[in-house]
Amino acid sequence: MAIKGTIGMFISPEGQICTVQTSHIDAVIKSPVTFGLTSEEIQKQYDKYSEPLGLEGKAREVLLRRIIKNGWIRLRRYPNRQWSITVNHYSDRNREFITDWAIRITKGYLGVKEEDLYMPAVVTQLGGASPVIKTIEEMCCQGSALLSRTGVTVIEQFNPRCKGRSEQYLVGVLKGPMIRQLK
Repeated sequence: MAIKGTIGMFISPEGQICTVQTSHIDAVIKSPVTFGLTSEEIQKQYDKYSEPLGLEGKAREVLLRRIIKNGWIRLRRYPNRQWSITVNHYSDRNREFITDWAIRITKGYLGVKEEDLYMPAVVTQLGGASPVIKTIEEMCCQGSALLSRTGVTVIEQFNPRCKGRSEQYLVGVLKGPMIRQLK
């Protein structure tokens, strides 16, 4: 289904994409172990700032920064405005995960379909580096630059969605032997 309203997502440190039903902090509170936390740690942060559990205040900021520093990527789509993506560092690995995510959501994934290929995606890094701003279409097509630095053989086929760039079939070793198709 096409996106209506706001939507939240996470990408795990392993590259798994999941949707957030309400708020990101609510997902963390409901499933702390998934994010490498305990319910006690979460409550302790909220108590430290004298905030009720689940409030989107200082405790939420501290907790989300912690999981992002541990490799999670936070994504939120603001209607008719942008995708906001928060990473610890905009590393090659995170770029690969974001490219995979962008490709999936333009085709429809987990009930999310981004039909506006020109929707901006703003990547914010926790370290304070300048934000990276690209369209969803550019996010989908950024894979080839990354691959040239990984020693992966790229076999190309034309993909009109990438404005003359190619659809890539990867054959190589990133984390052991792999063959992966990016569309």
